[in-house]
Amino acid sequence: MKQASHIEKAYFSAGFLLSFIFVHLYTLALIESKYSIFLQLQPFRMSRPLTLPEEVLFALIFSLELYALLLAVSYVLWALYLRISTNRKTYISLMIPILVVFACFVLVTAQFQVLRFFKDGIDHLLISQLGGGNIWSAISFAADELAQLLPVIIAVALTIGAILLLLVKYGSRALEHLSRARWVMSIARPRNIVIINLVLFLGAFIVSYQFPVLNKSLGYSLVHGAYEHPWKYLTDIDFDGYGMVPRPVDQAPFDADRHPYALEVIANGIDENGVGGDLTELVWHKTPQQWNTKALNRKNVLLLVLESARSNLVEVTYEGQRVMPVLHDLPGKKLNMFAHAAFSAPSIIAIFNGVHSRSEPGVSLLERFNNLGYRTGVFSGQNEGFGGQDKATGMQTADVFYDSRSAPPEKRMHLSSSAIASAIPHQEVLSQAIDWLSEEDSRPFFAYINLQELHFPYSYRNSERLLIDKPIPRYAIQKQQSDWLKATYYNSARAIDQGIGNLVESLKISDLFKDTVILVVGDHGEELFDSGSLGHGTSINLEQNSTVGKIINSPWTPLKSTPVGLSEVPTLLHNALAKKEEDLLPLRGTVLSFLGVRKSPQIGLFSRDGLVKYDFKKDSWTYQSSFGSIEETAPTNNHLIHTWESYVLSLSPGNG
Repeated sequence: MKQASHIEKAYFSAGFLLSFIFVHLYTLALIESKYSIFLQLQPFRMSRPLTLPEEVLFALIFSLELYALLLAVSYVLWALYLRISTNRKTYISLMIPILVVFACFVLVTAQFQVLRFFKDGIDHLLISQLGGGNIWSAISFAADELAQLLPVIIAVALTIGAILLLLVKYGSRALEHLSRARWVMSIARPRNIVIINLVLFLGAFIVSYQFPVLNKSLGYSLVHGAYEHPWKYLTDIDFDGYGMVPRPVDQAPFDADRHPYALEVIANGIDENGVGGDLTELVWHKTPQQWNTKALNRKNVLLLVLESARSNLVEVTYEGQRVMPVLHDLPGKKLNMFAHAAFSAPSIIAIFNGVHSRSEPGVSLLERFNNLGYRTGVFSGQNEGFGGQDKATGMQTADVFYDSRSAPPEKRMHLSSSAIASAIPHQEVLSQAIDWLSEEDSRPFFAYINLQELHFPYSYRNSERLLIDKPIPRYAIQKQQSDWLKATYYNSARAIDQGIGNLVESLKISDLFKDTVILVVGDHGEELFDSGSLGHGTSINLEQNSTVGKIINSPWTPLKSTPVGLSEVPTLLHNALAKKEEDLLPLRGTVLSFLGVRKSPQIGLFSRDGLVKYDFKKDSWTYQSSFGSIEETAPTNNHLIHTWESYVLSLSPGNG
């Protein structure tokens, strides 16, 4: 093999530098646009933001990892070309690193689904135009969503423009200058490439082990996994799938039967997962699933589920006004409701099937009421197919099924046409529901109604201004604007409350209200920067897991302080319809919550005394006494560990 010439080295180095600068800015802009690492704007479903030292480390490590990996791949391909080529072309040395970086550009674009975002935007703009709008209304229609990618658009446009300008005007002189610069020529030295990659490889272990929040942020870059993931296998001495990184750490590295999340063996004297000691007995017992149908009154049942509804909405006020006066004044009792998992899909499955997760067998409310001879209807503002909850709960077996997919695209609340964002406003949902409820039919009804206004970003185009004049724009959502954010959230709650008022009024007009049991629950709560986070599903706490609950027109209600899980909704409805006290089904009295079933980074138990939580990754115990209070260090609570272990064990074949 002939050695690379001086000019070939210069071309390779220059091609790599120019293309790397572009993809570096492009990737960083996408990460910042979606996750807001530095500006910390609109960080939906983000855990605590990075500190300033962590931001500096993120910028340094992210840049070095991207640089080192792309350089290593480029150099290997270039060296291979030099070895096998018999008629070398100088320009190939320039093109090889450019093509490698371009491949990275394609992967990053696919990762962040940039092209689909723009396609969705164009589709909706066309729909807006066809609907009779003009160009300005179309721009207004998309402006709030497109603002998210504005930094990306600007960065890419400026970078491409600068590179093209430099290449056209100074390309030949730049190459000549770079070919004489020693620091540029050092880019193509194998020893330097090996050293920097080894340093980053060792650094990935330290970051993953000591700085989990920083490591999570670095994980938004595809490149970081190339340095972090090998450690999982290199430190997995007993080949049980766990090593020293990532957390939780394998505390028995030489025993394949003992590792984090290992299934416990009852009373064998061994603590398989390394937490809480040996599980000596099963402490998990399923709540009754069978309904005594002969013991139930044939009243109408209306199940109203509010997306992302905080537990204090029934009582909270804003500037002296009650946020939800209709719901507050309806005859009934407030419930102490909790989500087992603060996501919509598992929560809806829990509500319908009476289970803690989809891993459990359950009986759908649709099946129960269909068997009772009720007419049944589903009216949802979300796409019930997202997460598969429509199939898991048998929603399609309802006499009438209507969700956001049933509405035309121009009715959607947000620009994106992705399944998760295709929500429609409560007016559309309630209009369909009220028409159906008003139909003459001698059978009692069961109706499920889902309203979406309280989901991030807590307002939408043409949303009503009932408590405030201007909702917070999506790009302005940040911790410093938490008061404005909460006001926007409360404004949407007021809009939903008016919709509930219209629904109740229609029932009264049809003389159905007094014979209708209404259960209002949220699918989970919502954190509004209460402890630094925004959204739901990032942590177990009272803000994200406790949710609104009220049962109306029921002669029976549980004690106000009794924690009730969403999986106990079937029990609530059964008891609300029960003819006699002796027919009532029992409630658990505590609520088990988790961020994942068999492998949960956090587990928690809600009781009358508050929340006790264990974090597997941090190996820490905390306690939260009430909504809005800070989490405090707590002693070990083996009851929580053994409850969760028993629940997971009950999901295994042969354990019921």
